[in-house]
Amino acid sequence: MPLPNLDHQPSLAHLIARGQEYLGLDDAALAQALGYTSPAVVGSIKTGRMRLPMNKARALAEALEIEPGVIMHMLLRETSPDMLTSIEECLGPLVLTSTERRLILKLRESASGHATTPLFLDGNAVVAVVVRQ
Repeated sequence: MPLPNLDHQPSLAHLIARGQEYLGLDDAALAQALGYTSPAVVGSIKTGRMRLPMNKARALAEALEIEPGVIMHMLLRETSPDMLTSIEECLGPLVLTSTERRLILKLRESASGHATTPLFLDGNAVVAVVVRQ
């Protein structure tokens, strides 16, 4: 599913409904993907009677085929906006593009815990990483 524009402040319930429609998922299928046996749980989350537990953010992201940071950002914005602000002040934005996420994960995999130094050539398209072993 395309990334939502978080500047327009959609609710998590709206994102879930939109994602279900986009992917053709009913409440039963989404409930199963989240590890619930009852589709009523998804209905409760969408109506606001129940909050999605933080530990279900990744499962929801996978089910809706969007980046996990989007779900976590929305959950924190709706439940703990001060915490979201503090996290993003310390660590930067939670929401990365899929390309940024792949780059970071590949960097971590390649470095295997060793110190790294990114090199930016021309400040544009070429990025190299030096791994010190």
